[in-house]
Amino acid sequence: DRALRVLNIGTEVLDLKAFETQFTRLVAALDALEDHKKTGDITLFRTSVQGHSDCEKRTNKMPFLNYEEYTKDRVESSKDQGWNLIETQNDIITRQLEQRRRNRIDGARIELLDVHPMTILRQDGHLGPSGNANSLDCVHYSLPGPVDFWNHLLYSNLVDITTEERVRK
Repeated sequence: DRALRVLNIGTEVLDLKAFETQFTRLVAALDALEDHKKTGDITLFRTSVQGHSDCEKRTNKMPFLNYEEYTKDRVESSKDQGWNLIETQNDIITRQLEQRRRNRIDGARIELLDVHPMTILRQDGHLGPSGNANSLDCVHYSLPGPVDFWNHLLYSNLVDITTEERVRK
């Protein structure tokens, strides 16, 4: 039987060197698992997504129309909770996974589930009150919402992976 793991480090690591070290250790731990070659387990590493400025205010926000519109909001929200580091952290992950692929590392099958580009446009989908009735959760999303599209991306990635595996055989 094959296993599918979807992993994410989260947004709490505010030091980029520490983040890179943690991700490297995580990959090494996955490579050390003995069963991955026999079972063909797949690990997808999900990118992180920062919140949006003023998401805690109850307004009828609409999704951004494009990346340029989002970048104006990004300047405002970058000072909150280390959100300004998330794109760099995602780049670290992407770079390491691409390097593994180029070097054909004989270890765990680790692929990228890059939800960042599609999710940053969805300032409208943040969760409602959590704990404090006057605040919104600025990092998590409601259902239905952006997370539903993560599942579409997950499915598409799995189809691509299995198609690639069939071609290799």
